[in-house]
Amino acid sequence: GDTFRIRARRFPGLVNCTVIDQFHPWPRDALISVAERSLDNVPSEYLDLGSEAKKNLAMHMAEEHLSVAKMSEHYLETQRRYNYVTPKSFLEFLNFFDRLLIYKQSQLQSKIDRFKNGLATLQNTTSDVTKLQETLKITMKTVEEKRAKAD
Repeated sequence: GDTFRIRARRFPGLVNCTVIDQFHPWPRDALISVAERSLDNVPSEYLDLGSEAKKNLAMHMAEEHLSVAKMSEHYLETQRRYNYVTPKSFLEFLNFFDRLLIYKQSQLQSKIDRFKNGLATLQNTTSDVTKLQETLKITMKTVEEKRAKAD
């Protein structure tokens, strides 16, 4: 009211340098298109899906973004607090998905390598034990022969 009007007259830079950001939600088709392009940029070594699966994943990502926007409206009605869902938050979601996918794939690959190394060690140990058992049998025969001679 009056206080703001007086302050705006004293400090005109408050009004002159103010920018009002208006975020308009993207339509579902735009969200799907952006998600598909984002998924196309992921290397196939990390995400090896067919075109139908990629399209379904892109549709799911768009639906999740729209459901968050709907729940934010419900949150505003019930809690009287704002949660802004902007196109930038969708782009951040896609970027986070890419980073998380690469991170989890590298974790999985390191576990696979560790498993293979453990399996190779077990196979080497098995062959070593088999060789030792054979040498033990030969040694036991020699011991028995020497024991028989000694008696």
